[in-house]
Amino acid sequence: MVASANTVLAEFREGLAKILYRKGENFINPAQVVNRDLSVLVLRYFWRLLRHEHGTGDGKKRPLVKLQVLEALSATGLRALRYCRETNCIERVVANDIDPRAYETICENLQHNADLREVLVPNCADAYMYMANHRNAFDFVDLDPFGTAAPLLDPAVRAVRDGGLLCVTCTDSRVLCGKQPEICFSRYHATSIGAPYAHEEAIRLVMGAIAQHANRHGRHMEPLLAFYIDFYVRVFVRIVDRRAPILGQAAKTGGVYHCTSCSSFWVQRLGQTRTARSPNASEREIKRFTTAVGPPVDTHCSVCHSPNRMVFGGPFYLGELHSAACVSALRASLESGTDVDDDGALAPPLQELLPHLSARERIHALLTLAEEELSAPPFYMHLSTMCKVLRCPMPPLSALHEILRKRLGYSCSQCHHDPLALKTDAPLPVLWDIMRAWALLQSRKDNLGGDNSGERILRAAPAIQWDPPLTAADFERRNSQKAPMFSVKRARFPIHPAPNWGPMKATRFLK
Repeated sequence: MVASANTVLAEFREGLAKILYRKGENFINPAQVVNRDLSVLVLRYFWRLLRHEHGTGDGKKRPLVKLQVLEALSATGLRALRYCRETNCIERVVANDIDPRAYETICENLQHNADLREVLVPNCADAYMYMANHRNAFDFVDLDPFGTAAPLLDPAVRAVRDGGLLCVTCTDSRVLCGKQPEICFSRYHATSIGAPYAHEEAIRLVMGAIAQHANRHGRHMEPLLAFYIDFYVRVFVRIVDRRAPILGQAAKTGGVYHCTSCSSFWVQRLGQTRTARSPNASEREIKRFTTAVGPPVDTHCSVCHSPNRMVFGGPFYLGELHSAACVSALRASLESGTDVDDDGALAPPLQELLPHLSARERIHALLTLAEEELSAPPFYMHLSTMCKVLRCPMPPLSALHEILRKRLGYSCSQCHHDPLALKTDAPLPVLWDIMRAWALLQSRKDNLGGDNSGERILRAAPAIQWDPPLTAADFERRNSQKAPMFSVKRARFPIHPAPNWGPMKATRFLK
């Protein structure tokens, strides 16, 4: 503890940064270390990506200068200090906060990090007004509010330069995950339905809001990474001035019909793109946008035949959540301890930085799972929910993956935020066929009885002809040789490092 003229300052260390903060006055959450560690790694990757895109400075492209960074809601300045300490690609980072006490703390921390005075600039202003007054001023904008970032998205997409990176955190999970759909609509112009895949709904709602704000200003959103971590959504997207992708955005936007009885779902896109021949002599293929055909469901669920149990949520962003190149490069960097495709210009070297990143194993697990779900369609069925409908124990997850992948040729993976997720491109009837076969093999103590959804699913005819039929041997737990995705000896879902790992109470700021 360090004495101050007005109060007592506590010391906090994270990564290569050391800060002082006032307990009870300044907001700082140790549980967000995953967020901050990941942000540092993404910033380093983004710098390497820009260097690659700008070439070697041979005059064919404009020379690449260091980055202009904005942390719009800085609180103590910890994240901004870490950006300065753990990268050398920043020309200037503005650590902004509307709270005068937070601004004072940032200034005090800058005094204790005097060597960064030429790089870190404290600022006390309303984040909305500051970004609105600094259009196209920053290469890297970071929004990490307490609660929703929705009110700040419009100026944020304008404050980012063409090709720049926008990083957004939203911690209003209760709203995003369907507990308060009316508030969700007022913030994000969409509703969530609280389905078993609610965390993915939250990610796609936030990304959909960013895409809409960007499109209004003639800009396009390109995802790099999007995660639901512990209690918040964290997304990294590039904002680019390209008109062509905007015209097809409706094909990447849509809603979902969800059966509240069996949790089956059907995605309805708002548009579709079709390939057509160019009318001129070149005969090249061009993509044309058309309106979508729908709906894909009736008022009765086609799986469990429950009447009037279909609800509708959305619209959601339905495109890719992650960039394959970004996920692959970050994962390779963590495994090798070096920045992939870097010529040594980045400092400190990743090998020296990694021991100071306490969340590196958690980030590696997130990236591993993200790589597996790259080709998966939106949303997923939840194994526990399906078994609850059929009133049967859960089969080994590795066995289901084996059946879907090896026997039927479909893709299948877990989800980075749910170990019981079944993200697959297999049709719903096929998935329920497998679960029906498993349920009928079990000696269940209780009869479903009556005319309920589980009984109707068990009585339904198979969607495909199984030759040979599924037997108990098909549902045996697979070893590492038969299921490579389960053979990695690193934790896929690491436990939290401390109790009460989650959100904290907000601090009041002085106006």
